[in-house]
Amino acid sequence: MQIGDITPVNILLNWTVLNQSNSFDTGNDTIRYYLLQWTKQGSSTPVTLVNVSASTTNGQYNVTWANGWVLNTYYDIIVTAVNDVGYGYSSIPLTILTDNVPTYMYTPVEDPTTNATFINVTWQSLVDPTYTGRDPIIYYNLQWDQGNSTWQWLTTPNISVNYFTMNNTVWPFNNGSSYRFKVWPLNRAGYGASSLSIGIIPSSPPD
Repeated sequence: MQIGDITPVNILLNWTVLNQSNSFDTGNDTIRYYLLQWTKQGSSTPVTLVNVSASTTNGQYNVTWANGWVLNTYYDIIVTAVNDVGYGYSSIPLTILTDNVPTYMYTPVEDPTTNATFINVTWQSLVDPTYTGRDPIIYYNLQWDQGNSTWQWLTTPNISVNYFTMNNTVWPFNNGSSYRFKVWPLNRAGYGASSLSIGIIPSSPPD
């Protein structure tokens, strides 16, 4: 059995079906369906996902949230061929680790071009699978504290780059006041951990 893809939306499983004309493989009977099961590691009770028709040319099934899987969890998956006599031997278990929300985000930094009119914030793109939850980052969202410790979303709704320019005419801020910013990464599983916050004081350059 092979994995076609693992995402927080689905797990695509593939396996080679038995040759119906090979009596040794089929037990001298017609394969009726394939039983697909998985067991959450730490549990002794397998969960039946689906009975897949034996008429399929290539065994394939998409596991989704509806099947009850959990993020960042190990599962052992097996396929068993079934004929009119009963269950045959099961495949060797395939162990998978489902994807997760992002587990880390780099702290943003102030771009040197920040002044009394624009606050420019940049951050390192998140690409390491250890931190991305093994799923690519789709967007980043940025928050600021408005100078009063009340966090507010700045990006509406999302940005796909690793920088943001805050215009004083759109988001009023005071020259010389301190503001905090933090970044939230988003993958298909959802929001993960936010970055630490950075304090920025917009100001005009000296004359």
